[in-house]
Amino acid sequence: MIFINIFLLNTTALKLAIENENYDILNYLLNLPEIEIGSKCLSFCHKLIQFKVPTTVTFIGDFAFEYCENLKIIEITSSVTKIGDNAFNGCKSLEKIIIPSSVTSIGELSFRNFSLLKEFIIPPCITKIDMHEFNGCSSLTKIEIPSSVTSIDKFAFCNCSSLKQITIPPLITSIEEGTFSGCTSLQIVNIPNSVKTIGIDAFSGCISLVNIIIPSSVNEIDFTSFKNCTSLNKIIYKNDIENLKIIGEIPEKLK
Repeated sequence: MIFINIFLLNTTALKLAIENENYDILNYLLNLPEIEIGSKCLSFCHKLIQFKVPTTVTFIGDFAFEYCENLKIIEITSSVTKIGDNAFNGCKSLEKIIIPSSVTSIGELSFRNFSLLKEFIIPPCITKIDMHEFNGCSSLTKIEIPSSVTSIDKFAFCNCSSLKQITIPPLITSIEEGTFSGCTSLQIVNIPNSVKTIGIDAFSGCISLVNIIIPSSVNEIDFTSFKNCTSLNKIIYKNDIENLKIIGEIPEKLK
């Protein structure tokens, strides 16, 4: 097991030094003047357990940590302003990742089935959460979504079975199909007045959800939105029921 907090270079030699625990070569490489974490720089470094990006690094390249399957913790310092596409693809052992607000550009990210990820703060440069992005993050207990997010795609948080509370940001207009389905520990959902539609199976299987308030802005809801929410006692709609279009059969609990 190797724990490192170091300056890293985009070289094959560095990767080999880490994998073979050759500290003489590693120390030599660390003293070279040009420092960067470029495309695929540390991909498939199976012995990488913990990593802190050095303060001299300003960008992390595409697939930089791809399939570092034993990487548990990565800390990205405030010097970093850009993260490329799928920089952490396949890092299924990640428990903690910190992305600072200094990051103003992020490519495609996917944390699907990162079953050990416990907490994630989405940086303000993110405007969209893609389909399945956090699907299967079964250990996720805390997620902070910034107000910059204007779109959350289908199944984005599906099967986040440890998530207890979610606050949907104020510019979201639609809760899409299956967005929170299978979030079996979800107890509190804060829906903003911007939301107009709640889609198919949006909260299906949220068995810990006892009640929910639907704001008056919502004018369309699918009757399967709360399917198999076995503890749900009350759905409060803060408008005249005649203003609400139910797609399919009207739930008896809707008041």
